[in-house]
Amino acid sequence: MALGYKLILMASVVSLVSSVSSSWMPSDIPNPVAYPQECLMPHPSRVCDPNGALSTSTRKRVQSLVELIETNVTHSCNGKMVGYQVAVVVVNRMHPAFQKHYDKVDRAEEFAIKIGDTWGVGHRGCEDGIVLFVSKLDRIAFIKTAPGAREVLPDNAVSYIIREMTSTIKANRGSLNTGVEGAVALMHQVLQSTAKGEAFEIPESSMDWADMIFLGIFFFLFVGGLGLAFWPFLAVILTGVFLCLAYPIAKIMDKIDDCRGRNGNDEGDDDAEAERALQRIRSAMDSKDDKKDDAEDEVDDDEDQLCCVCLEDLNKPVNGENKAKLSVLPCGHRFHTSCIE
Repeated sequence: MALGYKLILMASVVSLVSSVSSSWMPSDIPNPVAYPQECLMPHPSRVCDPNGALSTSTRKRVQSLVELIETNVTHSCNGKMVGYQVAVVVVNRMHPAFQKHYDKVDRAEEFAIKIGDTWGVGHRGCEDGIVLFVSKLDRIAFIKTAPGAREVLPDNAVSYIIREMTSTIKANRGSLNTGVEGAVALMHQVLQSTAKGEAFEIPESSMDWADMIFLGIFFFLFVGGLGLAFWPFLAVILTGVFLCLAYPIAKIMDKIDDCRGRNGNDEGDDDAEAERALQRIRSAMDSKDDKKDDAEDEVDDDEDQLCCVCLEDLNKPVNGENKAKLSVLPCGHRFHTSCIE
């Protein structure tokens, strides 16, 4: 039984030691220039990865990029041309006691500042140091730039580099290799462009599928939950909105119907009036025809009594007729029919 307790105590001690060794204070990070082997580097460098979060080949490529920046991207300081100095630090986790009252981002920034000051990143009096700090299990990355380096690596470029590195790490299922190497490569591109006076085009940020899914779930749970909890209020609001939109539409439709009704009635009245006028014309024509037929048979006493041809009395038979037969000209004059036969 005593042996069992000893084994449990020993396992607890080993676990505690392992946990402490994977958590770091800034002062515990070895300087890769003085102690490269403790940073898993074969030669003095400015890259330190004490927990081996990066592969050996990635550490070598990152160091090559750091040297390329210092060699190719130069600026004038204290009367001579010097290059920007970049340091890369990758740890498993920040020690819980380090700036425990700060939030994660502020802790990462303080960690990077401490590393830069302790290692002496940047030329003296030039303020040209840059520190890339990554804490794997804390899921945080931070780029700290000295005032002189900030002129060629502005905050918007830093945000872009961090964003691209985070996306790359997510795409590679948490592997830091491609993300860290890509971040230093992007840093080199930005520094090289801005140091030459050229503007580095930073693409606009866009959401990946994970972000869109998260926002969709958030919208469904939050907004949908509010809708279920407060549906009576939402129903009243939606009803009011519907009525506000429907009332003017109904008024417009009423106006249209009124216009159509008036136009239809006017057309009916016009048709009826035209029919009545036609009937009046037909009646007048029939009456005129009747009068014309009557005039052929007999002469009205009020009209002229002389034949327009022989100038004799129209009622007097002529040419041996027993009874006077009369005809009417289109102009209305009457004459004996036998006078023109």
